[in-house]
Amino acid sequence: MFADDCLMYRTIHDTSDAAALQADLDNLQQWEQDWLMDFNPSKCEVITISNKRNCISFPYTIHNETLKKTDCAKYLGVHITSNLSWSTHVDKICKKANSTQAFLQRNIRSCPQKIKARCYTTLVRPLLEFSSAAWAPHHKSDINNLEFQRRAARFVMRDYHRTSSVLNMLSQLNWPTLQQRRDTSKLVMLYKSYYGLVDIPPRHLVLLSSRTRGHNLRFVIPRASILVYQHAFFPSTIRMWNALPASLVTAPSCEAFRGGLTNIIPSASLEFSCTFFFSAPRLLHGCDNTRPPRDTSHHKEEEEEEEEVCR
Repeated sequence: MFADDCLMYRTIHDTSDAAALQADLDNLQQWEQDWLMDFNPSKCEVITISNKRNCISFPYTIHNETLKKTDCAKYLGVHITSNLSWSTHVDKICKKANSTQAFLQRNIRSCPQKIKARCYTTLVRPLLEFSSAAWAPHHKSDINNLEFQRRAARFVMRDYHRTSSVLNMLSQLNWPTLQQRRDTSKLVMLYKSYYGLVDIPPRHLVLLSSRTRGHNLRFVIPRASILVYQHAFFPSTIRMWNALPASLVTAPSCEAFRGGLTNIIPSASLEFSCTFFFSAPRLLHGCDNTRPPRDTSHHKEEEEEEEEVCR
């Protein structure tokens, strides 16, 4: 057996932290022997995630082989870079989606409109939205690169006239922009996190003590000293959440919340940005989407400095 998609990380302040991470790797080697697994050092990588110019360098090893360092690593389908820029991931998924779209245009050109629309929403759009709540970009160039729907709408409607309105085509197809769908995905994930429908620690969700305006479930926006964290999942999504009406944030189920966002999301998208670092796999509750009782205790915000990630 082989252990795939295994990730180990630690915050590195000095060489003692790096040595502790190496000790964790040594313990991992003992674990693989106990469970009859095998780590291939040639397929393992080390990525340093930091905005520092001079990072601590340490030769991490597995089976006495030094692991190679990289600036970009793919983890669970998402390309993570050392500076947490999502441009690389956007370029790769756009290339894959473009190839799939070209395949559809060659093979189902004469099919009915309904079939072509279904093929796009089934085969192309999921490639552009997988885990989008975690990596949704904030750079305008990346956002524009992801908008495949204008070309797809012309293909579905079989209308390539230069004077035709693509916005009218999107309206007829009832396709919201991918940016709006990413914002919806982020808000739904925050809803699940707050109400305990997903295993994400709600330490960033601290209720505001002052309620002079807005609903009673407004959260404190985490303080961000760097641009990457300012556009991260919690700061950017909390801004949109705080602008939602009270009737929506207290929706009785996830389906009701998602449905209520249909007419709200265009005006609630105050921040078109999102980046988030997957520190470890998360487990979803194997139950329905009705809200279970939740713990009302809150944790203080923790700031991350530098991460050494071994995969």
